[in-house]
Amino acid sequence: MQQLKGIFPNSPLPKHQPLHVLITRPGPFSDPWSRALIFPELGRVNDGMIAKEFFLAYFEGHGISPAVSRPFLMAQS
Repeated sequence: MQQLKGIFPNSPLPKHQPLHVLITRPGPFSDPWSRALIFPELGRVNDGMIAKEFFLAYFEGHGISPAVSRPFLMAQS
């Protein structure tokens, strides 16, 4: 968790700017938990559990922030 908190700057991120987030899939012969959470502008976290929980928190059900989840849910329709 400290690694995830550490990649974000101490100052607020600019408003109305996209924050790209990627989650990698596990390799064909690797551990299913070997995912990475990548923020191209900020860095990456190589922890599959944090990657999974981050995405579930924002994109499962109503999520933490409906404004963040809305474009994703509209693309799924």
